[in-house]
Amino acid sequence: MKKGWKEIKMVEACDLITCGVAARPKYVDVGIPFLSAKNVKNGKIIYKGYNCITEVNHQELTKKNKPLVGDILYTRVGSYGEAAVIEKDIAFSVFVSLTLIKPKKDLLNSYYLKYYLNSHEVKTMAKNSITSSGVGNLNVGTVRKFPVPIPPLAEQIQIVTLLDSAFAKIDQAKANIEKNIA
Repeated sequence: MKKGWKEIKMVEACDLITCGVAARPKYVDVGIPFLSAKNVKNGKIIYKGYNCITEVNHQELTKKNKPLVGDILYTRVGSYGEAAVIEKDIAFSVFVSLTLIKPKKDLLNSYYLKYYLNSHEVKTMAKNSITSSGVGNLNVGTVRKFPVPIPPLAEQIQIVTLLDSAFAKIDQAKANIEKNIA
């Protein structure tokens, strides 16, 4: 590990790591989004294709653990081990297939943690810890024990900047390939 970095468990690096509501609420046609694992893909939150719940139900479900900008949603059931940072100030609740992670802001940059959770190393750790022979289930207790390398915050921001740039270039290359094929 690099000089100035330390490694601690996720539970020590975060204020909260918890899964969404296990009981399926009553859905309504128009209301507050109720996101599940299918709404987190490729490091992004997809605000479409979700069910809705009532405002009253949402208030009850989020009174202790409200998802906020800068928090992370991490898939744990079915499509497990995919992380995304909440970037929009939109009210929503989360189903049990998602883990809500609130990084300690003075210790951990949310985007650094997202990249770390989406890394091959952590995805392998997640895959190796899956319980159930049917639909895979990444236990929240296991996620809390994941080791996290913690560089100084300034270095975390530099890492995020480099990765953002690299992934933007990869996306552009893919778009160019598709354009050339067409």
